[in-house]
Amino acid sequence: MTALKPISFRDAVMNTNPTNNSLESNWEEEEDIKLREGDVKKEVVDGVPSIVFPNRVYSLIEESMSKTVVVKLLCGKLTIMLWNKVCALWKPSMRFQIMDIENDYYQAKFESVHDYKKVLVDGHWVIYGHYLMVQPWSKFFFDFTAISS
Repeated sequence: MTALKPISFRDAVMNTNPTNNSLESNWEEEEDIKLREGDVKKEVVDGVPSIVFPNRVYSLIEESMSKTVVVKLLCGKLTIMLWNKVCALWKPSMRFQIMDIENDYYQAKFESVHDYKKVLVDGHWVIYGHYLMVQPWSKFFFDFTAISS
């Protein structure tokens, strides 16, 4: 496996990357989960419609989350301005997606394994004196503040 080099300013402006030919790779297409016939079972349980998936589908979902981290700014909320600061701190070489989970938790899904590992390993991230907590995504992630009274 070759080491990933950060893209140059020229490549970023031109929207090209020598290793990928384009920053606009088929990321969205790669992320699609391919369902087979029989993967979705619709049922009605006690008058409530439900959908049941086999373990294979859950495994595909977990695999698609392999480059995702959970992020929380301790003692503060992440706003658009602060996300710009996060991007400036992390300096990702490729795109990443951010999604608000709830209770001021976010998940960041990286296109690049290099960026994913860098965010996890490189730092105690601090924004305006507040720590930015970063941890790998887990199917067992649970926000305990959601049940506190």
